[in-house]
Amino acid sequence: MWRVSDLGTMALMSEFYWQLKAKSFKAQALQQAQIRMINGEINLDAGELHTSRGRSPWRMIF
Repeated sequence: MWRVSDLGTMALMSEFYWQLKAKSFKAQALQQAQIRMINGEINLDAGELHTSRGRSPWRMIF
């Protein structure tokens, strides 16, 4: 096994589920989430997830 960032996972999965609402296929939703992360369209600031659509209701508590 390998270590995976909790914040990065939260960002990817939040975007994946948002994309899944708009896409018919899971693979397309995952691909779009990955592309948005690579392009820097998703970022985390002080534990809050920010996207081009605004701030996510989810907050990471440390």
